[in-house]
Amino acid sequence: MNRPSVYITGMGFAGAAGNGAAQLAARLRAGQSAIRRLPPEARPIPQLQLGALLDDGWNWRDGDGIRDRILPPQAEKMLRGADVSLCADASAVLEAKGAARIAPERLGLVVGGSNLAHPLLAEEISRFQRNPAYVNPRSGFQVLDSHVAATLAALADAQGPVLNVAAAAASGAVAAVAALDLIRSGRCDACLAVGAMQRLSPADWQALAALGALNTSSEAALPFSGQGGGFTPGEGAACVLLERSDHAERRGANGLAELAGGAFVSAADPLPHPCRNQEARVMSLALADAGIDASQLDVIAAHATGTAQGDAAEAGAIADLLEGSGRRVWVCAPKTVTGHCLSAAGLIGLAAGVFMLQDGCVHPLPIQASPYSPTLRFAAGGAIDIPLRCAITTAFGFGGFNAALAIRHLPTQVGNKEETTR
Repeated sequence: MNRPSVYITGMGFAGAAGNGAAQLAARLRAGQSAIRRLPPEARPIPQLQLGALLDDGWNWRDGDGIRDRILPPQAEKMLRGADVSLCADASAVLEAKGAARIAPERLGLVVGGSNLAHPLLAEEISRFQRNPAYVNPRSGFQVLDSHVAATLAALADAQGPVLNVAAAAASGAVAAVAALDLIRSGRCDACLAVGAMQRLSPADWQALAALGALNTSSEAALPFSGQGGGFTPGEGAACVLLERSDHAERRGANGLAELAGGAFVSAADPLPHPCRNQEARVMSLALADAGIDASQLDVIAAHATGTAQGDAAEAGAIADLLEGSGRRVWVCAPKTVTGHCLSAAGLIGLAAGVFMLQDGCVHPLPIQASPYSPTLRFAAGGAIDIPLRCAITTAFGFGGFNAALAIRHLPTQVGNKEETTR
């Protein structure tokens, strides 16, 4: 049986790097980083000097107003009092869905992320310690990761399969693979994949700093440069709407790109060790799932955290993937703009890949060459305009979770059949 093609017909983003896919796309193309020096009062722990973190006064209604136009009547009541992470997820979902005419029972939703309510849990523990009667009874279900999926399903009116998946920093990418599989299996016609915003507690940040994973210096390390200073944190949520191609065409939806394939594998290692072999393997599996040969690969939106071990392993994995092809490949690093958004990182990378295919440009990364591998090419002087047809994005998480997504440029705009300008 022939597998259906699956299109990306909507994308949403909300976070420190902007509100809406258009704002994110502009930042990535310009290489305009949202990472800033944090004032002392904005630091979750004293030693964290840099980050792309949301201000406490962030307004989920910021952006281009699309959420105001499609907001269901019950949403205000549902969102009142919700923390910033839930607002960010909701706005990303609403923007990605747009005014889509999709039968609710044929719309699925997969949320990628875990430990999504740590600040709320910490607050309730503090209340309990003061007086057990102070505990909010709603926290009995609001602290569950599945509560985010349930709330977003209500906002999107997704009455098909709805679930939550967890794979550390690979969670968003794994959510996209799960959504792809749900559509291919026929369980739904369209599915939202969400990289949930993961807002950590001060104790979480302290643990990451003690582990040596967090950048606590005054300079953000450039990925693949050999600096290796740890990851610089970011906050945000991302979402894509996936649809079976014939379903998208029937309802007149615009296909932004084809999600041609995806894969996720385990390194069978519970520790936070990058694994070059498994990273190369998952990229190869994603390309095979898409029917794309490594020699056809144009650009990679890399996981690229800025850690020495992680960057070295990923650069080596890319070299292994392309071994024998005689090719070098363009590589960009979205985290230089957004910071490391943890659970959402894989879907931010997917969005970056779609933007590059649509615009025909490689996003900038200001290094001339990587000491880890000569296979990698960078747009060191700014975005480079060049026709791009195939891309992959990678996401690797603590505990040996490895994921990759393969996307293909669409030569026409699905629905209105308007030719692209490239």
